[in-house]
Amino acid sequence: MTGGDWPERSIEDLEAILRRVSSQADPDIDANQSLKPGSVMVLFTSTPEGPSIVLTRRSQSVRTHRGEIAFPGGKPELEDKSSVDTAIRETEEEIGISRSDIDIWGGLPAVTTVSSGFRLDIHTGLLKNSHTFEPRLGEVSEVFTTPVSHLDNPANSRSERIMRNGQILYRPCYSHEGRVIWGATARIIDQMLGILNSS
Repeated sequence: MTGGDWPERSIEDLEAILRRVSSQADPDIDANQSLKPGSVMVLFTSTPEGPSIVLTRRSQSVRTHRGEIAFPGGKPELEDKSSVDTAIRETEEEIGISRSDIDIWGGLPAVTTVSSGFRLDIHTGLLKNSHTFEPRLGEVSEVFTTPVSHLDNPANSRSERIMRNGQILYRPCYSHEGRVIWGATARIIDQMLGILNSS
């Protein structure tokens, strides 16, 4: 399936696929006790361009991943009862929406961040109503949406070569309106597209 097919797939189509996904992580990730816990939200919304996802740009004031494109998310707090609670709370705080406007669908397999050492639990859901986003000052400099069809178009992605533990690895990278999406965010998108395209 190519990016050109995506506008014909509705939010309901994507929901039906992603609700069936197992969020079981790679055993190596689960066994790595040195990783810090974190959660992110892959939040879908309807736009004139078709189903889209909500992304943020981290500010230059945060401790890690300054200026990078990311999904809403972060570290657990004491009041969080679960990983999904963390993702919902962080989404509320970072982009200025209410949890009552989020319909949780399910999860995707966890990924890790290379530089900061996090294990990220990934949750998917729907932003039920249209909103004017309110980025959290000092933490988020921008909130924007990117159509799934755009990300699935090969013209907007490439593979980058990196060196890790003495090995050459190839990692996905995406672009949207001058923004470059790489690292764990790009790997989450790549994983999501693989699941959607195989269904």
